[in-house]
Amino acid sequence: MENKKLFFVSLTLILFLMLTMFFLNSPNMSLFTGNIILDDATYSRYGFASPRDSFSNDVVFTITPDNFVLSADNQQINMNVEVNQPGGYIYKTGYYYSDNAWTPFEFSQNTVGTSNWINDRASQSLSINANGALVNGEENFIVTYSCKKYYHNMADDSWTANVECSTRTDANCQWKCGCSANKTICNQWMLHSFNIEGVQNQSIRTVTCTLDSDCGINEKCMSGSCIAKIAGLGTPADPFRIYDISDLQDISKNVGASYTLETDIDASSTKNLNNGLGWTPIQNFNGKLLGNGHVIKNLYINNSAIGNAGLFGSISDAEIRDLGLEEVSITVGGNDVGALAGSVSGISVISKVYSTGNVKGNSQVGGLIGSFNPPAVSKISLSRLYSGANVWGARSGGVLGFGNEISGDYPLYTITFTDLYATGNVTGYG
Repeated sequence: MENKKLFFVSLTLILFLMLTMFFLNSPNMSLFTGNIILDDATYSRYGFASPRDSFSNDVVFTITPDNFVLSADNQQINMNVEVNQPGGYIYKTGYYYSDNAWTPFEFSQNTVGTSNWINDRASQSLSINANGALVNGEENFIVTYSCKKYYHNMADDSWTANVECSTRTDANCQWKCGCSANKTICNQWMLHSFNIEGVQNQSIRTVTCTLDSDCGINEKCMSGSCIAKIAGLGTPADPFRIYDISDLQDISKNVGASYTLETDIDASSTKNLNNGLGWTPIQNFNGKLLGNGHVIKNLYINNSAIGNAGLFGSISDAEIRDLGLEEVSITVGGNDVGALAGSVSGISVISKVYSTGNVKGNSQVGGLIGSFNPPAVSKISLSRLYSGANVWGARSGGVLGFGNEISGDYPLYTITFTDLYATGNVTGYG
């Protein structure tokens, strides 16, 4: 009699596994993208279950690690995926979301008989090439599927994992797979996410290089290797990438976009621009520029006919961070002159920027910023700025040349200075 009972239970389990496999579909392909918060509402909205067992509230699905920082010479993601469901079953195939598609992987443990299900625990070490596949600065996803039998107490409508259910087939013992937090929706894939930061989508060639000319079209010589240049979309999540002086000039074509420097830039060639007048300052910049600690060297301007001069002629409602301007040579005949910007206004943030070299103008001249002349509604933050540049001009200063006096009642006007200092010579005249 006992053998018949065990045979019946085994047959029931096999039938369940076969039926579940028949109804189990691939994950939803229309997956959300971007930096999202994986809360119960998000899981429910997109038809997934959380990595938790909704009945025990235990985390059953884990990724280790779940955050990665890549570099140009390391585009490999290595992680361990594990599902712990004691007394339950895990489907042998999981998926990770990459390159706008679900890519399958299989757990390493043996399945039950000839089924596609693994008992109690499943794990697998994944090695994924992130180049061109995964998403930088946004969430990436892995899904798995597991089931477990629970006892339903009709008296108080509670569900518990009950060892007796392993040998019972009555209505009080039911299989539950990937249920929502409120336990009303089941048979969903469990969703987990991981994040990637750093250089993305840059293919590295084994050929060594010294100059950009050693590389192919749309490639840049960086750290001795040829790397594909990435254009970007100009958004904060996917900024335009700047690799050389030509890319730097292109900021003027879209002054409201987001940009990042991918390498140091030698701007010596600006001495030959515009028949020797040099660099044309970018006017009305209202975007975002992240220098990533890189340096622009040897920026040159020699134009007696202009003011509002510097890398940027004027900026308003902009953000600039982590940038060096070394050995600038700027000589103009007009006002509002600085290595970084001639003038700053609006709601702007400038932080961790420095300059060296020589800056000369008529009036309102600074080692980094010529002047700020903000409207009534302004919020300017200047922090951790340094200048070793030598400065010449009336109303001049080491970091900041001149700030117009604000008179009257301006409740929406604030300007904050934090850690500004200069070591260059300042010569005022006029």
